[in-house]
Amino acid sequence: FYRVANGDADTSGIRGNLRVLISPESELLLFTNTNRMSNDSFPATVIEDEKVIYYACNMRLKGSAFGRYSGTEFGYNIGFPTGRLFRGVHDSVSIERAGNMKEIVAKHLLNRAGGGYWSQYDDVAKVNGPGVSGIALIASSRTTNAFLQSLFPELSTGTVFNHELLYQPNGTVDGNERSLKLNNPYNHNRGTYDLADRGTDKEAYRWGWQIRSKRRNDNYDSIVRLNRAFALSGSAFTAEISETIDVDQWMRTWAIMGLYGNDDQFGRLYAHNWRLYQRPTDGRLIALPWDLDRAFNLGTNSSLVATDSKITNLFAVPAYKRAFDLHLLDLVRTTFNTDYLTSWIDHLGLVAGESAEFAGLPGYVGSRSSFALSTLPAQLPFAITTNGGNGFSTANNTVILTGNGWSDVATISRDGISTPLQINWTGPTSWSVTVSLNLGLNTISLTARNPQDVVTGTDQITVTSSATSVPASSSNLVVSELHYNPLTATSADNAAGFSTGDFEYIELMNLSLTQPVNLTNVRFDQGISYEFTDTIILPQGGRIVLPRLAAAFARRHPNIPFAGQFYDSTDPAANQFSNGGEMITLLAANGQVIQSFTYDDFVPWPLEADGAGPSLVLISPSSNPDPNNPLNWRASTTTSGNPGTSDSLPAFTGETHADSNGNYRADLLDYALGNGASPSAVPTVDGGFVFTFERDRLAQAMVEIERSTDLISWETVNNGGILSRVATGASIELIGIAVPPPSQPTNRLFLRLKVTK
Repeated sequence: FYRVANGDADTSGIRGNLRVLISPESELLLFTNTNRMSNDSFPATVIEDEKVIYYACNMRLKGSAFGRYSGTEFGYNIGFPTGRLFRGVHDSVSIERAGNMKEIVAKHLLNRAGGGYWSQYDDVAKVNGPGVSGIALIASSRTTNAFLQSLFPELSTGTVFNHELLYQPNGTVDGNERSLKLNNPYNHNRGTYDLADRGTDKEAYRWGWQIRSKRRNDNYDSIVRLNRAFALSGSAFTAEISETIDVDQWMRTWAIMGLYGNDDQFGRLYAHNWRLYQRPTDGRLIALPWDLDRAFNLGTNSSLVATDSKITNLFAVPAYKRAFDLHLLDLVRTTFNTDYLTSWIDHLGLVAGESAEFAGLPGYVGSRSSFALSTLPAQLPFAITTNGGNGFSTANNTVILTGNGWSDVATISRDGISTPLQINWTGPTSWSVTVSLNLGLNTISLTARNPQDVVTGTDQITVTSSATSVPASSSNLVVSELHYNPLTATSADNAAGFSTGDFEYIELMNLSLTQPVNLTNVRFDQGISYEFTDTIILPQGGRIVLPRLAAAFARRHPNIPFAGQFYDSTDPAANQFSNGGEMITLLAANGQVIQSFTYDDFVPWPLEADGAGPSLVLISPSSNPDPNNPLNWRASTTTSGNPGTSDSLPAFTGETHADSNGNYRADLLDYALGNGASPSAVPTVDGGFVFTFERDRLAQAMVEIERSTDLISWETVNNGGILSRVATGASIELIGIAVPPPSQPTNRLFLRLKVTK
């Protein structure tokens, strides 16, 4: 289709133009009352800004039975061909025509607020098309694949669910019940879907929770679990809901929705207008606001939390309500305030052609934000209150500290430890944290920060410990060996009742040479699920093995001690390591991360550990190397690994820079590189290098490449560019690493191999 310019384009320069062309026959059918709810599309041509043309498109009406029958409300859904995406990105866009355009301000708030997976890529344009000639919103990303892939580029496999009412027709074209139905007028009788346990059959949830992505999967498990969780109460409810949804993300979402005052959303007028996405990284549901065309309709003193439906159960949990208050305060301070928003309201009102309609929004924002602040608990300073804030003594190696903190406290961290402490909020302004203690006097300094990582308070207390062991932490415990894909079970193994996966194990090592480490309540949170519930004290430099199945481990490793097993007898196929690689996370008793790393089964990770017999062994574990760097791992020298012991060379004890054998190479280099060739570098066409070196993989030494332009300042080259890793001898391997060119042009570049023990 084409159209000759007819003078109806917007020439103000304030906004763009979008034309949608279909045939007269298609337009007639498009607006036939018995066809308005059809999602069958019509061939269309789209013209953007009077010059960019998209042929072979398709379009249809969009909206509910209310919107599609209203001349001022109906919109379009426009699809674009694969080879001609809208603005090179979107395979479809939605044209939104509500009673007002204030929705664009609410969406700007979502983008500004952040932290909730809400980013929307919307625009405003003069739209000329079937039945339309006026300013409208172009909603491009919505919850399409383009949006989901921007959140999870490699894992856009989750399902989007649209929570909706049922619009049941009230009549037919001629009053005969057998005739064609008219979708307007309508009713919602028996068509409201609150959060409720409707059993385990997905058909009971299908109409209220409509799948909008991955339809072929037809997987309602997460929705069934969500609804059934809301039939629980007390600790059973919190335990289940915390595994089903991202509670913190929901609280931030409901906080921003409460502020911009949309009265037509779930928990307000009707049970609809929000979407849920099952996050592919952990299977939890995240909440996504939807259909904001009635934003700023609630009274400025209206409740900020939902007032209807079972969703109110969330806000009855003190810790969840406290998280809501945290986000509410943060949003008011950073986003929902007149200082920030007024200029944007003026700009967006101009673009939308509704400056007069937008003129009252700054007043709304000011009043609504003031009301929001008035709902928060009284402000008070951050402080440790244990023992009145005075120092004390204990015979334990951990201590629970209590204190006060206002709604601006998002994290509490201990000085010297990068990972924030796990906070237990016992009230709106009262908290407790568990901290580890060393033997003797401990000066514990705590720092509170808000969601923007700004310090909101500090306090300090001294605690003297007489404990004989220290709790496990990132400074004293590592995963030292992993047998994720054992040698295939033999026929004798099978006859004894064992399968290949039963021979998996993981080993932990105490890095301290002076203090025993207490493993009580240390747990694996990712990769496998297991908690050391018994009191286990790991001696200085000691190792402990956790097998998948104790009997299988004892079969291949007799007389090697171990602790428990992570085999799940209720589901024998579950709770085992992935042969294709995965993330493993080990948590301390206080919830802090001890280690979190992702192993894999392809180069540069040692291939021998992937089913050929050897295990993965951490090189030089006593130096606490980065477990995410594959060069810090090697294959064991023996089949089935060496649990409980080490097959490494003895630690280097010589003089680092000495040259005992007169080969013009320092003794530490001889130890680390063995009899391998000296390093070399070959330039590449892009100005970088391919750096190759041989090393003895059994040496307890760390190697890394550094570069410099002046021989004074050196920087480590990212080891993510590992090109090759090949065994050249019994324990020697050749490694090739891509060294990218410097960010700034230079006439010279120096490379060196750094070895540390």
